[in-house]
Amino acid sequence: MELREQINIALNLKNKLNFKKVNALNVNLYPLIRLSFFIHLIRAHYVFKHTFKKRLYELFLSCYYYFISNIKGNKLKPKFDNLFLTYSTFKRNKVNDKWFDLYVDSFILKNNLEDKSAILEVPQRGIYKNPKTFPSSYLNPFLQVKARLYGFWLPQKIKNLDFDTLNIYFKEYKYSMSEKKLGRKIAELNYYKRYFKAILLRHDVKKVYVTSFSMNFSMSLVWAANDLGLETFELQHGSVYENSPYYTNWNMDINYNLLPKYFLVWDNVQANYINSTNNNNFPIGIDDGNSFLEVFKNDMIDLTEYDIQWESIINNNNNTVLLILQREDIPCWLSDFIILNDNINWILRTHPGLNNDNYILNMPNISSILTHNHVFCNEFKNFILFYLLKKINCLVAWKSTTIIEASLFNKKSIMLTDQGIEYFQSLLDSKMLVMANKLETFQKALKDII
Repeated sequence: MELREQINIALNLKNKLNFKKVNALNVNLYPLIRLSFFIHLIRAHYVFKHTFKKRLYELFLSCYYYFISNIKGNKLKPKFDNLFLTYSTFKRNKVNDKWFDLYVDSFILKNNLEDKSAILEVPQRGIYKNPKTFPSSYLNPFLQVKARLYGFWLPQKIKNLDFDTLNIYFKEYKYSMSEKKLGRKIAELNYYKRYFKAILLRHDVKKVYVTSFSMNFSMSLVWAANDLGLETFELQHGSVYENSPYYTNWNMDINYNLLPKYFLVWDNVQANYINSTNNNNFPIGIDDGNSFLEVFKNDMIDLTEYDIQWESIINNNNNTVLLILQREDIPCWLSDFIILNDNINWILRTHPGLNNDNYILNMPNISSILTHNHVFCNEFKNFILFYLLKKINCLVAWKSTTIIEASLFNKKSIMLTDQGIEYFQSLLDSKMLVMANKLETFQKALKDII
């Protein structure tokens, strides 16, 4: 299914339910329903998924690292103006022997907010990265267990929603939503909300920032902050495109407490996508620039150690291509092309939410190229993406926001699919992006670029 079709299907949802009145606990549920449905649509084709056994193991690791962090005294300050919530699987790189959160740390650094801020981190998927550039406090992983049990035993009553009519629409797309399922979900979010509200009041917080507003913890924190009349923001972490079901078309004259009041996006075009389709000044898109790009270009962090590592690994004059991997294997024609073209350095970069080893083991075409000396993966796993974009000659990707970021360094990209073309129309128009989903077109595009 094409992205444009997925967008239309998700946005058409407002015609299938009483979106202005559907609620529980006096909060409008339309954002939760629409976002859950859209996430299902875009993830339905994912090949690589985590098993229940792996998730259980990751929960165990998260609990272990949570207690380790507590022993080391990672506690919240008594008072602070700004609370940031981030996720351990989001973009992190090691800079000067400390882990750097590309979204949160760069925003704090750019705006000189270190003394007035605190960071809460979700210890997601058993990942624990210390020491950090700016210290963070871990959320207790058992919160998830408690919230699930709370939702299971005390589901909330949903008002003004015809589930039969809704599921007739959902059925065509292999999705369903029962009153019990949705009631448990909103009860779970409410459990988190009450937890976060206590934190916000205890520490006298003024502003709340999240890195992904649609995730459970983020949505609940935003809900708690909105209830208290605080300012709520999302720091852009992905593509904001025309008619995005995440960011646009909330034009219903309703203040949605589950949505941040402000989306801080990378440019004015993206802000306009939000503001031109939303009314009642909620939510608002603000062109705040790309914080990490500003930090990087203004030399606010020292990257000498990366120069040394780069020279020790890439010690030839060959052109270098950065290949951004998603959750799918690369096609056979591309793996064959990479193996044969050993006069090009190929750097593989996986999605930040994936585990490299487990992902590659399940992808035969990717595995087949890793034994070749001109192909690199783990060697650059912890490198800052912007450093690599500065050094490479060309980017190859699926629908990745890295394509946008590469253009900021005046580096052209080749996109391996037309799925998601809506994200990048302006780059296609300016010739910074070329579509190539066959060997012949890929060879020509790469030759033209490098």
